[in-house]
Amino acid sequence: MPVDPYTKIIVPLDGSENALRALQHAVSLARAAGMELHLLHAFPVGSTALMDLLHYPEIAKAKAEGQLRRAREEEAARIFPVARERIPDGVQVEEVSVMGDPAEEILGYAGEHPEAMIVMGTRGASEYMELLVGSVTTQVVHHATCPVTIVH
Repeated sequence: MPVDPYTKIIVPLDGSENALRALQHAVSLARAAGMELHLLHAFPVGSTALMDLLHYPEIAKAKAEGQLRRAREEEAARIFPVARERIPDGVQVEEVSVMGDPAEEILGYAGEHPEAMIVMGTRGASEYMELLVGSVTTQVVHHATCPVTIVH
C-alpha cells in the first residue's frame, strides 16, 4: 500500500556511491509501500546561449548540442544498468535522462509529479563545485515542495 498521497519515489542518480546508497534506501521504501521508482539522471551542461551572444554560426551550435546529447546518452547508458542491478524484480521502475542544471531538473521533475517524493544522496559533485554553486542536495532540500529524504 503506497504512503498516501505518494505513489512514486524520484531517485536522482549521478553515478556516485552516495546516489547508489540512496537508491538502496528507495528500493526498501518502494518494496514496503508498493511505490514506483523513477530513476532520474540530470546531465549538467553549460548553456549554448553564450554561443548566441558571441554570434557563433548555427551549425557550430547544433554540433555542440549534438555532442552534449551524445555525452548525456553515454552517461545514462553507464549509470542506469548499475542502478538496475540493485533493483529486485517486482519493483516498477522508470528511467528518465534530462539535460540541464541538476537541482533545477530534479525540482522540475518533482513539480510535474505531485504524487512523488525524493530520495537522494548527500553528495555527488566535487567539493570544489559545491563551494562554487552549492550542493544539488542543499538546493533541492530548500526548494522542493514534496518530502525529501537524504541518505548519507
